[in-house]
Amino acid sequence: MTLLNSSIFGRAGEENARSFLREKGWTIIAENYGTSGGELDIVAYRRGTLVYAEVKARSGSKFGAPCDAVDAVKRQRLKNAAEGFMREQMSGGRIPVYSRLLRRKIYRRVKTRRFDIIEVYMTKQLVLERINIIENAF
Repeated sequence: MTLLNSSIFGRAGEENARSFLREKGWTIIAENYGTSGGELDIVAYRRGTLVYAEVKARSGSKFGAPCDAVDAVKRQRLKNAAEGFMREQMSGGRIPVYSRLLRRKIYRRVKTRRFDIIEVYMTKQLVLERINIIENAF
Protein backbone atom coordinates (compact mmCIF):
# COMPACT_ATOMS: atom_id res chain seq x y z
CA MET A 1 0.00 0.00 0.00
CA THR A 2 1.26 3.48 -0.89
CA LEU A 3 1.84 5.89 1.94
CA LEU A 4 -0.69 8.72 1.67
CA ASN A 5 0.76 12.21 1.78
CA SER A 6 -0.72 15.63 1.10
CA SER A 7 0.71 15.73 -2.43
CA ILE A 8 -0.98 12.47 -3.44
CA PHE A 9 -4.20 13.52 -1.71
CA GLY A 10 -4.15 16.91 -3.44
CA ARG A 11 -3.52 15.42 -6.90
CA ALA A 12 -6.41 12.99 -6.38
CA GLY A 13 -8.62 15.92 -5.39
CA GLU A 14 -7.64 17.86 -8.52
CA GLU A 15 -8.34 14.85 -10.75
CA ASN A 16 -11.78 14.45 -9.18
CA ALA A 17 -12.45 18.17 -9.72
CA ARG A 18 -11.39 17.98 -13.39
CA SER A 19 -13.62 14.95 -13.98
CA PHE A 20 -16.52 16.71 -12.32
CA LEU A 21 -16.07 19.82 -14.47
CA ARG A 22 -15.85 17.75 -17.66
CA GLU A 23 -19.10 15.97 -16.72
CA LYS A 24 -20.71 19.41 -16.40
CA GLY A 25 -19.60 20.37 -19.92
CA TRP A 26 -16.48 22.39 -19.13
CA THR A 27 -13.36 22.14 -21.27
CA ILE A 28 -10.17 22.05 -19.24
CA ILE A 29 -7.75 24.50 -20.84
CA ALA A 30 -4.92 24.22 -18.33
CA GLU A 31 -4.03 22.38 -15.15
CA ASN A 32 -1.36 23.37 -12.65
CA TYR A 33 -0.54 26.36 -14.85
CA GLY A 34 2.42 28.28 -13.49
CA THR A 35 3.16 31.94 -14.15
CA SER A 36 5.44 34.43 -12.48
CA GLY A 37 2.43 35.41 -10.35
CA GLY A 38 1.67 31.94 -9.03
CA GLU A 39 -0.07 28.72 -10.01
CA LEU A 40 -3.62 28.00 -11.15
CA ASP A 41 -4.97 24.54 -10.30
CA ILE A 42 -7.51 24.44 -13.14
CA VAL A 43 -8.49 26.82 -15.93
CA ALA A 44 -11.74 25.81 -17.63
CA TYR A 45 -13.94 27.25 -20.38
CA ARG A 46 -17.62 26.89 -21.23
CA ARG A 47 -19.92 29.10 -23.32
CA GLY A 48 -17.87 32.28 -23.04
CA THR A 49 -16.98 31.87 -19.38
CA LEU A 50 -13.41 31.34 -18.25
CA VAL A 51 -13.03 29.90 -14.75
CA TYR A 52 -9.92 29.87 -12.61
CA ALA A 53 -10.59 27.09 -10.12
CA GLU A 54 -8.70 26.60 -6.88
CA VAL A 55 -9.11 23.03 -5.64
CA LYS A 56 -9.05 22.21 -1.94
CA ALA A 57 -9.38 18.59 -0.88
CA ARG A 58 -10.20 17.44 2.64
CA SER A 59 -10.95 14.17 4.39
CA GLY A 60 -12.92 15.83 7.16
CA SER A 61 -13.79 19.12 8.80
CA LYS A 62 -11.15 19.00 11.55
CA PHE A 63 -9.36 22.01 10.05
CA GLY A 64 -12.49 23.83 8.87
CA ALA A 65 -14.09 24.02 5.45
CA PRO A 66 -11.74 23.66 2.48
CA CYS A 67 -12.61 27.16 1.26
CA ASP A 68 -11.27 28.59 4.54
CA ALA A 69 -7.76 27.77 3.29
CA VAL A 70 -8.11 30.38 0.52
CA ASP A 71 -7.20 33.47 2.51
CA ALA A 72 -6.53 37.01 1.29
CA VAL A 73 -2.88 36.27 0.46
CA LYS A 74 -3.83 33.17 -1.55
CA ARG A 75 -6.56 35.10 -3.37
CA GLN A 76 -4.10 37.79 -4.42
CA ARG A 77 -1.67 35.14 -5.69
CA LEU A 78 -4.48 33.57 -7.72
CA LYS A 79 -5.43 36.95 -9.19
CA ASN A 80 -1.79 37.58 -10.13
CA ALA A 81 -1.54 34.12 -11.71
CA ALA A 82 -4.77 34.72 -13.66
CA GLU A 83 -3.40 37.99 -15.02
CA GLY A 84 -0.24 36.16 -16.08
CA PHE A 85 -2.35 33.49 -17.76
CA MET A 86 -4.30 36.12 -19.67
CA ARG A 87 -1.14 37.90 -20.83
CA GLU A 88 0.38 34.63 -22.03
CA GLN A 89 -2.69 32.96 -23.57
CA MET A 90 -5.26 35.57 -24.57
CA SER A 91 -5.26 37.16 -27.98
CA GLY A 92 -7.82 39.75 -29.08
CA GLY A 93 -10.25 38.84 -26.31
CA ARG A 94 -10.08 35.17 -27.27
CA ILE A 95 -8.54 32.12 -25.69
CA PRO A 96 -7.38 28.87 -27.35
CA VAL A 97 -9.75 26.00 -26.54
CA TYR A 98 -9.35 22.45 -27.83
CA SER A 99 -12.25 21.32 -30.01
CA ARG A 100 -12.79 17.54 -29.94
CA LEU A 101 -14.91 17.84 -33.07
CA LEU A 102 -12.25 19.67 -35.08
CA ARG A 103 -9.36 17.97 -33.26
CA ARG A 104 -7.47 21.21 -32.85
CA LYS A 105 -7.44 24.37 -30.79
CA ILE A 106 -9.71 27.18 -31.87
CA TYR A 107 -9.95 30.65 -30.39
CA ARG A 108 -13.09 31.30 -28.36
CA ARG A 109 -14.35 34.63 -27.08
CA VAL A 110 -14.15 35.22 -23.35
CA LYS A 111 -17.20 37.13 -22.14
CA THR A 112 -16.79 36.63 -18.40
CA ARG A 113 -14.10 35.46 -16.02
CA ARG A 114 -14.49 34.24 -12.48
CA PHE A 115 -12.68 32.56 -9.60
CA ASP A 116 -14.26 29.41 -8.19
CA ILE A 117 -13.22 27.28 -5.25
CA ILE A 118 -13.84 23.57 -5.67
CA GLU A 119 -14.12 21.71 -2.39
CA VAL A 120 -13.41 18.01 -2.77
CA TYR A 121 -14.30 15.71 0.12
CA MET A 122 -12.64 12.29 0.02
CA THR A 123 -11.82 9.54 2.46
CA LYS A 124 -8.19 8.89 3.37
CA GLN A 125 -8.41 5.98 0.94
CA LEU A 126 -9.08 8.56 -1.84
CA VAL A 127 -12.73 7.60 -2.26
CA LEU A 128 -14.73 10.60 -3.41
CA GLU A 129 -17.55 11.54 -1.07
CA ARG A 130 -18.77 14.82 -2.58
CA ILE A 131 -17.75 17.93 -4.47
CA ASN A 132 -18.94 21.47 -3.76
CA ILE A 133 -18.28 24.38 -6.12
CA ILE A 134 -18.31 27.91 -4.80
CA GLU A 135 -18.81 30.06 -7.90
CA ASN A 136 -17.51 33.64 -7.92
CA ALA A 137 -15.77 32.95 -4.62
CA PHE A 138 -13.87 36.24 -4.83
